[in-house]
Amino acid sequence: MTVTSKNLTLLKLLEYIEQRPQMYIKEKKLDLLESFISGYFLCQTENTISSPDDMTFRSEFYNWIYPKYQYLTNDISWVELIKQISKKENKDEFPLFFELLKDFKKEKELI
Repeated sequence: MTVTSKNLTLLKLLEYIEQRPQMYIKEKKLDLLESFISGYFLCQTENTISSPDDMTFRSEFYNWIYPKYQYLTNDISWVELIKQISKKENKDEFPLFFELLKDFKKEKELI
């Protein structure tokens, strides 16, 4: 599946990545996904492109996750937070990210 839309948002792109992660990142690793997302946001910033839904993800995702798992250390990135959750709950971190993302999108009424 080729992604060609000029209006492609990060949240839509993450749906493609969930379906076929190795088309976009080398391995199904949360650190690699975070690097991809950071690069995406850098490109948006450098080209003065923004999507309201992407900005909601960027500014609110961590603050949405943290209260649900208050037993964890704060003052860390969303990646480290998800890694802690995955260890505590004995879940794989990569699919856990997408579970959390789906819940976040549903609650925030994104896409």
